[in-house]
Parts: sequence; C-alpha cells; structure tokens
Amino acid sequence: MNEERKQRYIEETSNKTVGAFFQKALPYEKKYGKDVSEFSIREITDFYKLMCSPSVGFLNNINCQLRQYAAWCQSQSMIADNQNHFIEIDYKILMSCVNLGLLKDKIITREKLLSLIPELYENPVDQFIPLAIFEGICGDKCRDLLSLRKIDADNGYCYINGNVKILMSEELQKYAKRSADEYVYYNSASTGKRKEFPLDKTDDHIIKKVITNGKQDGVVHYSTIQKKLRRMQDILGVSGFTVKALKESGRMHLVSKTMEQYGCGVEEAIAKNKSIEEIYGEIQSYKSFAYKYGIALQQ
Repeated sequence: MNEERKQRYIEETSNKTVGAFFQKALPYEKKYGKDVSEFSIREITDFYKLMCSPSVGFLNNINCQLRQYAAWCQSQSMIADNQNHFIEIDYKILMSCVNLGLLKDKIITREKLLSLIPELYENPVDQFIPLAIFEGICGDKCRDLLSLRKIDADNGYCYINGNVKILMSEELQKYAKRSADEYVYYNSASTGKRKEFPLDKTDDHIIKKVITNGKQDGVVHYSTIQKKLRRMQDILGVSGFTVKALKESGRMHLVSKTMEQYGCGVEEAIAKNKSIEEIYGEIQSYKSFAYKYGIALQQ
C-alpha cells in the first residue's frame, strides 16, 4: 500500500532497512485499509501481538523504524489526523505484545536442564556437553570445550578465553569424569538398532575421537558438537539445545542469580558481576540485553 510514498521515504532517508518492516506491515495495512503511518495505538499493538515475536528488542526496533517513517509522513502532511501514534508506544506496551510462550521456549533453566540430562544415559559425553556449555565452557567454535582433558575433570576447574578460570559445578564434574573414563559411544539408529562406536583409548580428552574401520576420525570438530546437540534435542523432544541457546540460557541464569543476590535490575546486575561478560562474552548494550530478556528474567 502506498508504494510510491514508501519508496520516496527510503530514497530521501537512505533507510533501506525499513523495507523489511513495510513488508511485515502490509497484511495489516490491507486489513485496516490504511497506511501503517496512520495506525492507531490499538492497531499498532494488534499488529505487534499478531507478529508473535518472542523478543521485545525486535518489537522496539520495528517501532523505532515505523515511528521515524510516521514522523516523515507527518512532516509531509500525509496523515489524516496528523498524529504519530508510534511515539506513544512505550516499553510497557511493547512488553505486553511479546509472545512469552515463544520466549520461554528459547530459554532453558538450569533446573530443567538437570532434569533432562539423566535421559541421555547412553553416553556420559552427551550428558556433559550441554551442561558444560550452559556453565560457560565453550569458547569460539567450542574450542575451549573441545580442549578439555581428564585432568580438568579431576581438578574440577578449567580456563576459558585464555585466562578466565571456571569452577565446574558438582554435577558437571561428575559428568566430565564419566565422559573421560568412557571408551564406547552408543548411537541408536532410527530403526531402533543400537550401534556401538569405540573411542580412542589413547585420547585423554573428555570429548574423544571415534574409531571407525580401525582408524581415528581425526580431531573432534565444532560440527561434531552441533550434530550431537541436534541428536539430543530429537531424543528429548525439546528446543533450546543449540550452542547459542545453551550459552545464552547459562548467561541468563547467572544474571538472574546476580539480580537475586543484589536485589537489582538486569542492567545493574551485569555491571556488578564482571563474570557474566568474562565467561559468556561481551554484551554490547546492557539496555538492549535488558530489552531482549528482561521479561523472562522478571518472571
């Protein structure tokens, strides 16, 4: 709707990003019979709710883009009531538009993870990997995770990112030791037949190389971790078993614990507890993080 108007806005402002949001608004423009710049507060919130977004940050980004577009239309006398209702949309209204169900599906709590791990009883390494990532033992392309050795399991701590010391939880150390002492990997095929794959007995890593046709498969790669996590997700019938999701869930667990400890909000918790960024990586904007995950952390 009003393609020429929108194209003119994009050309005059050099804002190509907004084009994707215009496309998202198109079905609702047709429904309401008006340009998105003329939406009322009720129509804006209906639009946002029907997008079923789990991210308040995403909705905030859309609102900022459409607010600027509506302001431009207002300056060109293109809005019938000459009102830019997008400026009336605040954080509280955006939070009410978030699909909490989808947001929670993306997050796995420590309690939930610990309740699921015993179901992966066939292989100690499968029990170890998701909890290790959750606790922050990962690194770029899982480099720190893949470098862990039996001595790290015995010591109960390791170093990530070169010099950041992480103490393993009691549960993680238990699974790490079991994995370090395991030399067979079981893989149940879709047919229901269980296959056994020997692991390299000369390998003292916690995550070991598989022996196939009498030969080592070589080094264990990041893709191996991804493949294992996909298999675990299928076995458990849950979502959230990806490196990124487990890492973010672990970060949120630490943020939540810090909020409880100090009785503070998300941004203040991140500022107070330097371990959050040392372990899980830098957060470019505390405010954006709070926007993205604040609702779930306050539940």
